[in-house]
Amino acid sequence: RYMAGDLTFVRDEPIALYWESYGIAPGDTVDVELKFRQDTPMNILQRIFGGIGIGGDRDSVSIRWREPDPRHAAVLLTGAKPIIGRSVAVDLNALAGGTYVVIIEMRKGKTVSARSERRIVVKKRE
Repeated sequence: RYMAGDLTFVRDEPIALYWESYGIAPGDTVDVELKFRQDTPMNILQRIFGGIGIGGDRDSVSIRWREPDPRHAAVLLTGAKPIIGRSVAVDLNALAGGTYVVIIEMRKGKTVSARSERRIVVKKRE
């Protein structure tokens, strides 16, 4: 009942992201990255200035952490492959309005074990 009905979110309301990993054992060391990459189309001037290193950078925000971390609880379902549910609450106030790609990536060593991305829209309250 708490799942969002669409992928448009108001900046001043926090959101929670939930994902599951499959086949990563509960004690395995994994690096997790959560990234919000702005995906709003740039106009021609933004592309030109960005190409020569003047402004034009797309806004993005990311956070990384290493698990297992005793501060984070996980839901574990046992089976042929372990299933661990993870969630994180995110405050969108620091993001400008626009379209973003939310990327969750988990690495075990140097290998990407899991990656998922979803396009969302962040807007001001009307």
